[in-house]
Amino acid sequence: MKKGISVIIILVMILSMIGCGTQNVESGETGKQDSILAVEPQPIHESSSEQTDKTNTDKQPTKEESTKTDGPAYLDISLETYWDNEYEDMVLMNACYNSVNLHTGDYPALTDAVIKFNAEYISDTQGYINELKENVRSEYEEYGAQNFMGPYEYQSRMFIKRADDEALAIEELVYSYEGGAHGNSFFKTYNFDVQTGAEIALENVVIDKDSLPGILETEITEKYPDLTFWTDSLEELFREYIVPTDAQYPPTFTWTLGYDGVTFYFSDYEIGSYADGVQQVTLCYNEYPQIFDDRYFKNADENYVIAFDDTWYGMDTDLNGDGVTDYISVTRNYDIDVDYSESFNVTVNGNTFTQETYCYDLETYLVKSGNRHYLYVQRTVENDYQSVCVFEITEISVEYMGEFNGGMSSFTNSADFEVVRRMDVLSTYSALANCYVGEDGMPVEKEGVYQVQDEISITSTVEITADLVDEEGNLIGDSYAFPAGTDFRFITTDGESFADMLADDGKRCRFYTGTDWPPTVNGMNADESFEMLWYAG
Repeated sequence: MKKGISVIIILVMILSMIGCGTQNVESGETGKQDSILAVEPQPIHESSSEQTDKTNTDKQPTKEESTKTDGPAYLDISLETYWDNEYEDMVLMNACYNSVNLHTGDYPALTDAVIKFNAEYISDTQGYINELKENVRSEYEEYGAQNFMGPYEYQSRMFIKRADDEALAIEELVYSYEGGAHGNSFFKTYNFDVQTGAEIALENVVIDKDSLPGILETEITEKYPDLTFWTDSLEELFREYIVPTDAQYPPTFTWTLGYDGVTFYFSDYEIGSYADGVQQVTLCYNEYPQIFDDRYFKNADENYVIAFDDTWYGMDTDLNGDGVTDYISVTRNYDIDVDYSESFNVTVNGNTFTQETYCYDLETYLVKSGNRHYLYVQRTVENDYQSVCVFEITEISVEYMGEFNGGMSSFTNSADFEVVRRMDVLSTYSALANCYVGEDGMPVEKEGVYQVQDEISITSTVEITADLVDEEGNLIGDSYAFPAGTDFRFITTDGESFADMLADDGKRCRFYTGTDWPPTVNGMNADESFEMLWYAG
């Protein structure tokens, strides 16, 4: 029991570092990455010229260049998170940012573009963070702990807004605080043509830019009736975005190309006061078909997923294709006294459903499966445990469908995605289940086994005889006696009764276990058969 308690304590400390692929930039410790496009953070101004010159992002795509090639309808893509900080006697600064991991080689032009983007983005961002570290330390040394207005913050998060074989659209939301009365939030966006790797220009999507300023003014004033605009005419302001008169500092639209329209983003102070915060509005293709090039919308599939950029900003979309924009929001009911939310609200066009469940954080996805729409609201609780509440939504209703254990991974296609689930077979670790959205909106597993995500192994203290399996997990009819001191790495599990292992001699085998406590392995006491088993709890 003493040994088990020690293991639990150790595990609680390391769980947050397991299975997330995160990096402590300051220490240089990195989780294992399985992406072909993961780019390690580089010191500022040290990005590879070879990478930088691979593609010309100034080139605009044409219809001829954008002819589809054979390949998946959706991109297998994920985001890597990097963390950095600065300490003295207290926390001086916290920072985090993302990079883009593309897990497919079917689009070579996009592959080159993403490699270049990651190299430049990571170099520039980490360079800015390093400068921020110097500034915050200087201020701390000058004013001391009592008068220091910190900690400083630089929190940059990316959200995938479209990821199919037409376009890759990414929104970046940045919050920065460098002392003073308050911080500031602002948006950056990136739109890539998947076939050419080129950056998509707004005029390639919105073909009637003369009508755009008036339409945007109408939509924004309807969505934000109480917003305090700093200009008398948004339409005139937006015409400056199209034909700027200031050649030195021309204003530009910040936008992403979605599956059913284009979303425009406005940062702090851009069109309103600081108290009004940031704004975003979507012009749906079904409502304004005359202003769009329909090549980006007419072939959009019916099984897409869109990540919410934050739980309180919401999302505009057309749920039933009637040309009327619907507004969706998910908001936490935060309790400052206990530092978590005891419930959250799902609202569609003013119809609200309150889900009574606590969480420290929420991530929300709009999921389209055929002609039905769902919200996947992922909550995080202690020890980074995650579960997802599922709601079916229409333009007039919100219906709770259920909750499943796990978190989302590379979630862009409702017909084919992965769920990360926590397993407790002979240790606690993360494993991937291949799923699709079923008729009730809940994930349906395609296979009965899970691929272990974490690099975790256990070492035997006694001889263990186990059935051998092949690389596909099939029993081959032979067994083998593994000597004490053999290292076994987890490969797959059914989550209940067995785990397939890779021994340090290259053999693959199956360990059978039960649901009783203490755990057993092939009929023996597991705690007595291994040096250490890692359990959360």
